[in-house]
Amino acid sequence: MEKKNDGNMFNDEEIELLSLLFNQSAFAIEHASLYEIQKDRIRKMYRTDRLATLGELAAGAAHEIRNPLTSIRSTIQYLSKDFTDDHVKFEMFTEIINEVERINKILQGLLSFARPTKGNVSEINIESLINQVIMFLNSSIKKHNIIVKLDCLTKNTSIKGDSEQLKQVFLNTFLNAIEAMSENPEDLPRFLNVIIEKGISVSGGKNFIVINIEDSGKGIEQKDIENIFNPFFTTKVEGTGLGLAISYGIIKSHDGEIEVTSELGKGCCVKIKLLQ
Repeated sequence: MEKKNDGNMFNDEEIELLSLLFNQSAFAIEHASLYEIQKDRIRKMYRTDRLATLGELAAGAAHEIRNPLTSIRSTIQYLSKDFTDDHVKFEMFTEIINEVERINKILQGLLSFARPTKGNVSEINIESLINQVIMFLNSSIKKHNIIVKLDCLTKNTSIKGDSEQLKQVFLNTFLNAIEAMSENPEDLPRFLNVIIEKGISVSGGKNFIVINIEDSGKGIEQKDIENIFNPFFTTKVEGTGLGLAISYGIIKSHDGEIEVTSELGKGCCVKIKLLQ
């Protein structure tokens, strides 16, 4: 057996070889990590550019449709006065007005996606805001036997932003989770876990709040993940496909990030990052 130097388990040649292997391994790991980071950045940039283009198209379409829609509604309202005595015709006019209002709401949703603004910026306590949304949805949560758990792992959850817009984001997210879990068989657990923690941006060194919202619903297929923020894309039978699109626009207008990960049959996780 070859003698080892100074009682070491490896001789000089073996140590040199191991050192070379360690250096190469470290380089490979670092390279792989940088590749994944760069790939994630490119993916986010592509999504942002794509959604920005969709936003411009949506804003233009909404503007062009709104003007004739206003004329249609005014004309219908004027004509309906002549049919107040005809119950059947008056019901038809009422139904048309309702449909016009529905289209108008969709257009408003498109504009909210395309041009969200931080209208009323103030100091917001994210933990309190989320508690408000949970209380607001309490009846739906109880109806579907959902267990909600909120863990706040940081003392300071204050940010600057528009409370009503951010409330809409959390409301949309929780409603999606509740609807997804409502389809679970009765014997499967239904839980909604919300975790608030502090994060630090690696690039800019800025502090931000991270909100992870996990549910035990049916999940989303991987092929659909990249499209879920697109306007009118939905996996629901009667969904409009605007909820997540509007949420994306709101979070972006707050200089934040929103990501969705999912495994089919095991639920979804929505991660929201908001700068402090």
